[in-house]
Amino acid sequence: MWHDARGSKRPQVTAFLKRYSVGGRFFPRVELPGADLREQNLNGLRIKHGNLATSDLYLTNLYDAQLDYVDLRGANLIGADLSHSNLLECRLSGAYLTRARLIHCRWADVDLSGAVLQRSDFKHARLEVNIEGADLRRASLSDACLDHSFGFGANFSQAVLQQCSLQHCKLRRASFAGADLGNAKLSGSDLRQADFRGAKLTGADLSNTDLRDAQLDGVDLSETRLAGASLDYNSHHSASS
Repeated sequence: MWHDARGSKRPQVTAFLKRYSVGGRFFPRVELPGADLREQNLNGLRIKHGNLATSDLYLTNLYDAQLDYVDLRGANLIGADLSHSNLLECRLSGAYLTRARLIHCRWADVDLSGAVLQRSDFKHARLEVNIEGADLRRASLSDACLDHSFGFGANFSQAVLQQCSLQHCKLRRASFAGADLGNAKLSGSDLRQADFRGAKLTGADLSNTDLRDAQLDGVDLSETRLAGASLDYNSHHSASS
């Protein structure tokens, strides 16, 4: 649960919002941890080196934002719009992004470990991220690209991952239970001990993956590409092929 640390509007926050309101967009070295920025329009914001850890950005418009080296750990971004945003080496571990809009965003070297991303919309996003232990239940990642990402223990249960690219990822112990992975690309990924029970894998490419000890009970693999995959006997025979 996100901790509400808003408090009163500090002079720094007031000055920041005033500067934005008169056309200021680039803010180097912002220090606003715990700031109350909920429901603000910060479209096109540019920050290079900043601290917004634990800030309240609930329903805030960050469309087309460019954030480089910004600390957003534990921030409340529930329902925020980060569509078309560009993030570089930002820290969002433990942040709350439930129902956030992240369509067409481009994020590189972003830490989302332990973040809550339930029902978030990542359609067409291009991401290279750390999602270790992140909660992506019921998220939409259709046509998104997360190649080379690290997602040990990430939870994609009931997520929509149609045509999503998760190639060469570290996804050991990740859960895809009940997820739709139709035509998804996971080639070359480490999927050891991953949970695919109830998942749809029609047309998915799991070639050259490591599926040892993966849970595939009752999963239909008849239209799934598995060339070169490491699939142990028990997993293979518990799946439908």
